[in-house]
Amino acid sequence: MEDILNEIISLEHEIENSNKDKLWRFNFGFFNENDKLKFVTPFLSIKLQDEGKLNIRYPEWKKACVVLTHDIDLPVHSLLNLIKLLFKDFKKKYYKNAYYRILWFFNKQKDLWRNFNYIMDLEEKYSAKSSFYFMSTRDTHKLYNIEKFENDIKNISNRWFEIWLHWGYDNSWKDLNILMEEKQRLEKCLWKKIIWIRQHYLRYDHNKTLVNDKKAWFLYDTTLGYNDYIWFRNGMWHIFNPIDLNTWKLIKWFYEIPLVIMDCTLWNYMKLDFNEAWQEVKSILDKVISIWWTVSILWHNDQFDDTFHPRSWELYEKILIYLKNNNVWMTSGEECLKYLKETNQI
Repeated sequence: MEDILNEIISLEHEIENSNKDKLWRFNFGFFNENDKLKFVTPFLSIKLQDEGKLNIRYPEWKKACVVLTHDIDLPVHSLLNLIKLLFKDFKKKYYKNAYYRILWFFNKQKDLWRNFNYIMDLEEKYSAKSSFYFMSTRDTHKLYNIEKFENDIKNISNRWFEIWLHWGYDNSWKDLNILMEEKQRLEKCLWKKIIWIRQHYLRYDHNKTLVNDKKAWFLYDTTLGYNDYIWFRNGMWHIFNPIDLNTWKLIKWFYEIPLVIMDCTLWNYMKLDFNEAWQEVKSILDKVISIWWTVSILWHNDQFDDTFHPRSWELYEKILIYLKNNNVWMTSGEECLKYLKETNQI
């Protein structure tokens, strides 16, 4: 069992498969049909649970834990985005959205994508708490200067939501020096050590990513999921220690939380409509709830703009309602890990 576990945790099956997309990612679509059926099933979590090696319990007898996360790829519109969406606003008669988009010219605080308070208010309505992953890159995406959003970051932190690092657009996913610069830049804005990370585009280099994370003193990651398919990537739907491929040993102080649902995967890759997306999401949530597991979901801030993607915000709220009605702990990554450590469950 241990050999199989190490093989799956290390993603050895992906290393042996030379296929990569243009962003150097291993996609779910690269599997043959037999492997697709295998890896959408959380077979390792089930096996560990059957053997009595996995028995997680949560506060107040919650049935499962869903870690809520938001990647802030763009905290405000670019001018090009603004013009395109204004045309859509008027075409769809979304005049309120058009009004706030026009205000963007005069008050950047009114940008529809600078909607962090809205997201936090929505989650608090359902007793939920999330983590916001901000970029602090200075490579190609000049619009995103993290210092301009320092007040937003402090406001999120003051409301007891979490701020963590989202690796940048270009080279920080594979370059330790750039990663350290981004980490320090965000820490300077927040006046707090950054120990959580997720890579942009879910990029993951099997040989470099974990090594760089260790050297940069990150402790937690929520990157490992398929960009082109929901469900999870290595047969496990619980928090686990990844393997350092240089030593083939578990990194016992570093934790990965499975990413099982991402908004743009539903719309852009799987091409689902609202009802189809909900049925897929519900099937995952039902599985998680039935066996008391811990997973994460990702909803970008721009997905709360109904013009940019219709009804995406509605699906997110439907998820919150369903989880609350099923007594699921909806929390941030740090709160989850803190509790599991204090109760000696990891």
